Amino acid sequence: MNTLEINENPTEVEVELQEEFHAYRSGEYVGLMVASRTQMEEMGLTPGEKPTTDHPAILAQARAAASLTRREFCIWLDEAAVLDGDDVLSAAKGEWPVAMDAFLESLSPEGARRVKLEWAAATDIHRNNDFIDLLIWWLDLDPVAVDTAFGIEAGDA
Repeated sequence: MNTLEINENPTEVEVELQEEFHAYRSGEYVGLMVASRTQMEEMGLTPGEKPTTDHPAILAQARAAASLTRREFCIWLDEAAVLDGDDVLSAAKGEWPVAMDAFLESLSPEGARRVKLEWAAATDIHRNNDFIDLLIWWLDLDPVAVDTAFGIEAGDA
């Protein structure tokens, strides 16, 4: 997207094209911006390529925005063979799957109660929830596969 900025006075017309670009400051991604080259320099920004999820800040943003309904998450748990049979059906209903009881033993009593409460009340499962990271660790899941289940593909932003 390009826009045209025109500054007029009685003696001269100054035209500076504004551009849409991915902005970086000191090597850190700032975001998608619309500005002129002069404005970019004044702000200490440099243009760069669209970042991918390989960039840690972009991956964190993508994970923060990603969620699945409990239904979608349970379908993934079934398809990925994380849970099966009655356990996946229990999970879809908001009940705690028997196969996950051992997971609760790795938590404090308060933590276990909190995890079960959050699961029972959840309508959406958020990728950046600590529970998902604990499941990845406990079940030795591939974080990239979990990201993919949440719609985060390598190279996306």
